[in-house]
Amino acid sequence: FWKVPKTSPSIQKTQLYFPHLLTVITQTGFSYAIFLMSTHLIHAYMLENHYDPTLSLSLLLCFMTLDILLLPLFGRLSHRIGEKTQMQLSVFLAALFSIPLFFFFDISISFNLFFIRFFLILIGVMFAAPFYSYQKNLFKDDAFYNLSVGRSIGKEWLGYPSISICLILHQYLPIHFAFGGYLALLGLLSFILMQRAKPVSIVRS
Repeated sequence: FWKVPKTSPSIQKTQLYFPHLLTVITQTGFSYAIFLMSTHLIHAYMLENHYDPTLSLSLLLCFMTLDILLLPLFGRLSHRIGEKTQMQLSVFLAALFSIPLFFFFDISISFNLFFIRFFLILIGVMFAAPFYSYQKNLFKDDAFYNLSVGRSIGKEWLGYPSISICLILHQYLPIHFAFGGYLALLGLLSFILMQRAKPVSIVRS
């Protein structure tokens, strides 16, 4: 099933790296989804519920500044505890707490929105700090080819449309299961795939 003609090197690369590509796709989707939920989703929700637009934009700027400040700290932490360990910890926390967290979304109190956004930013930065380094080290050969394929699929199919997907799910599910469930599912899949993925190299003749 996995054998391909020697005349198809691109397909051969893709099939050999298929489990790793799935890891990259899911990780990229998770990274974009948690960023969009912590920024665009909550900002739109605040405007929809008649919060002051200036206040909403000011909070968004503050959290983006916090994001930038936390990146080097979590980058340094990943060198101490390991990139994979830190990323798995972040997706595990997302899988565990996303659904309970979005229960607070139904109660539009400012503190609840602040807490949700802070949690999403914290998990997102913890995951994003070693993100590129981990994925590049996942491939021994042809890293740029495989990463471009995996990241493109992940962001276009799972990341960018994440809020639209969740809004569609919200037609049939409560908001905490639609948004929290989607994020938890991506986190769980990322954790499982990272547990199984190990660096691989094509044996060249």
